[in-house]
Amino acid sequence: HTCNHWVLATLTEKEQTYEIIESKKFIENKLGIIVRSLAFPVGGRQHFNEISLNLVEKAGYSIAFSFNTGFSKIGALSRFAIPRFGSPSDFESFRALFHFPKLMDYHAAQNSIC
Repeated sequence: HTCNHWVLATLTEKEQTYEIIESKKFIENKLGIIVRSLAFPVGGRQHFNEISLNLVEKAGYSIAFSFNTGFSKIGALSRFAIPRFGSPSDFESFRALFHFPKLMDYHAAQNSIC
Protein backbone atom coordinates (compact mmCIF):
# COMPACT_ATOMS: atom_id res chain seq x y z
CA HIS A 1 0.00 0.00 0.00
CA THR A 2 3.08 2.27 -0.15
CA CYS A 3 4.63 4.22 2.72
CA ASN A 4 1.92 6.77 3.35
CA HIS A 5 -1.10 5.31 1.53
CA TRP A 6 -1.42 8.44 -0.61
CA VAL A 7 -3.32 8.47 -3.90
CA LEU A 8 -0.47 7.88 -6.34
CA ALA A 9 -2.11 9.73 -9.26
CA THR A 10 -1.89 12.96 -7.23
CA LEU A 11 1.89 12.66 -6.73
CA THR A 12 4.83 13.60 -8.90
CA GLU A 13 6.89 10.84 -10.48
CA LYS A 14 9.61 11.42 -7.87
CA GLU A 15 7.10 11.13 -5.00
CA GLN A 16 5.56 8.00 -6.50
CA THR A 17 9.01 6.47 -6.91
CA TYR A 18 9.72 7.01 -3.21
CA GLU A 19 6.35 5.62 -2.08
CA ILE A 20 6.55 2.51 -4.26
CA ILE A 21 10.23 1.62 -3.82
CA GLU A 22 10.71 2.50 -0.15
CA SER A 23 7.62 0.60 1.00
CA LYS A 24 8.90 -2.50 -0.84
CA LYS A 25 12.32 -2.15 0.82
CA PHE A 26 10.73 -1.62 4.24
CA ILE A 27 8.56 -4.74 4.04
CA GLU A 28 11.38 -6.86 2.63
CA ASN A 29 13.70 -5.77 5.44
CA LYS A 30 11.05 -6.46 8.09
CA LEU A 31 10.05 -9.88 6.78
CA GLY A 32 13.30 -11.02 5.21
CA ILE A 33 11.57 -12.07 1.99
CA ILE A 34 11.14 -10.65 -1.49
CA VAL A 35 7.89 -8.70 -1.93
CA ARG A 36 6.34 -9.56 -5.27
CA SER A 37 2.95 -7.83 -5.15
CA LEU A 38 1.48 -4.42 -4.38
CA ALA A 39 -2.07 -3.26 -3.68
CA PHE A 40 -2.56 0.31 -4.88
CA PRO A 41 -3.65 2.69 -2.10
CA VAL A 42 -7.39 3.36 -2.37
CA GLY A 43 -7.09 1.37 -5.59
CA GLY A 44 -9.68 2.77 -7.97
CA ARG A 45 -8.44 3.13 -11.55
CA GLN A 46 -8.42 6.92 -11.11
CA HIS A 47 -6.09 6.58 -8.08
CA PHE A 48 -3.04 5.41 -10.04
CA ASN A 49 -1.76 6.20 -13.52
CA GLU A 50 0.63 5.01 -16.23
CA ILE A 51 3.56 6.42 -14.25
CA SER A 52 2.46 4.29 -11.28
CA LEU A 53 2.21 1.18 -13.43
CA ASN A 54 5.66 1.73 -14.95
CA LEU A 55 7.25 2.39 -11.54
CA VAL A 56 5.68 -0.72 -10.01
CA GLU A 57 7.21 -2.86 -12.75
CA LYS A 58 10.55 -1.00 -12.53
CA ALA A 59 10.60 -1.54 -8.74
CA GLY A 60 10.54 -5.29 -9.29
CA TYR A 61 6.96 -6.19 -8.40
CA SER A 62 5.52 -9.14 -10.31
CA ILE A 63 1.87 -8.11 -9.92
CA ALA A 64 -0.23 -5.25 -8.53
CA PHE A 65 -3.86 -5.08 -7.48
CA SER A 66 -6.43 -2.37 -8.03
CA PHE A 67 -9.56 -2.14 -5.91
CA ASN A 68 -11.78 -2.47 -8.95
CA THR A 69 -13.90 -5.44 -8.08
CA GLY A 70 -14.85 -8.06 -10.56
CA PHE A 71 -13.26 -10.64 -12.76
CA SER A 72 -10.95 -10.33 -15.74
CA LYS A 73 -10.41 -12.71 -18.59
CA ILE A 74 -6.84 -13.97 -18.60
CA GLY A 75 -6.09 -12.52 -22.05
CA ALA A 76 -7.37 -9.07 -21.06
CA LEU A 77 -5.70 -9.01 -17.65
CA SER A 78 -2.95 -6.52 -16.89
CA ARG A 79 -0.64 -8.03 -14.29
CA PHE A 80 -0.25 -4.58 -12.73
CA ALA A 81 -3.96 -3.77 -12.35
CA ILE A 82 -5.58 -7.02 -11.17
CA PRO A 83 -9.07 -6.51 -9.67
CA ARG A 84 -9.49 -7.50 -6.02
CA PHE A 85 -12.26 -7.75 -3.47
CA GLY A 86 -12.26 -6.05 -0.07
CA SER A 87 -12.26 -7.90 3.22
CA PRO A 88 -15.76 -8.51 4.59
CA SER A 89 -14.66 -7.86 8.17
CA ASP A 90 -11.73 -6.92 10.37
CA PHE A 91 -10.72 -10.58 10.53
CA GLU A 92 -8.12 -9.92 7.84
CA SER A 93 -6.30 -7.46 10.11
CA PHE A 94 -6.15 -10.13 12.80
CA ARG A 95 -4.82 -12.67 10.31
CA ALA A 96 -2.15 -10.21 9.12
CA LEU A 97 -1.07 -9.55 12.70
CA PHE A 98 -0.91 -13.29 13.38
CA HIS A 99 1.00 -14.21 10.22
CA PHE A 100 3.23 -11.13 9.97
CA PRO A 101 3.95 -9.90 13.51
CA LYS A 102 7.23 -8.24 12.49
CA LEU A 103 5.44 -6.15 9.89
CA MET A 104 2.63 -5.10 12.22
CA ASP A 105 4.84 -3.89 15.11
CA TYR A 106 5.22 -0.28 13.95
CA HIS A 107 3.57 2.35 16.14
CA ALA A 108 0.04 3.38 15.19
CA ALA A 109 0.90 7.04 15.77
CA GLN A 110 3.57 6.90 13.09
CA ASN A 111 2.50 8.62 9.85
CA SER A 112 4.81 6.74 7.53
CA ILE A 113 6.12 3.20 7.75
CA CYS A 114 9.23 3.99 5.70
